Amino acid sequence: MRISPRFRSDVPRTGVPGFTLCCSKVEMSFRPPISFLRSLGVAVRGIRDAVAEERNLRIHLGVTALVIGLGMWADLSRIEWGLLVLCIGSVLTGELLNTAIETVVDLVCPGEHELARKAKDISAGAVLTLTVMSVVLGLLILIPPLVEKWRAFPPPSANPPTFSAGDHFPDREPVRNCSAQSFSTL
Repeated sequence: MRISPRFRSDVPRTGVPGFTLCCSKVEMSFRPPISFLRSLGVAVRGIRDAVAEERNLRIHLGVTALVIGLGMWADLSRIEWGLLVLCIGSVLTGELLNTAIETVVDLVCPGEHELARKAKDISAGAVLTLTVMSVVLGLLILIPPLVEKWRAFPPPSANPPTFSAGDHFPDREPVRNCSAQSFSTL
């Protein structure tokens, strides 16, 4: 079941040229599988456009790669991976929704308007809240195994070995006394 918009003259206009607001008819229809593939292509195009145009989304993707690398190194459990994937997916989805809201607001209200600013600020605040909560959860998951891995490294020796000029190394010739006179004969 889907709601199909109809272009009719008796329906109020939305303010966007060429679009009317109408959800009066509900119709059942069967669509061939190709429409699913087309919608998948449209979704991929939307993600690609957002990545190309939105700096914050690229920052989130970079942090995602870092978190995945740290998680692989920390040898996380399935539950910890599941929580991290949930956090990553929710932040990326929030950023995509924020981009969509900002794009629609810019389309409907190209000039400066208080309500347009408010809508953009609220959607950005939602992404910020989601990001902060995900960072907190990510740190709670990643810090304990990373600290454990860090402590597993051998500590540096308190008395590092020292070498003097008279020490003999089996793979090298012994160091000879080099004075300024020996260099002048070269």
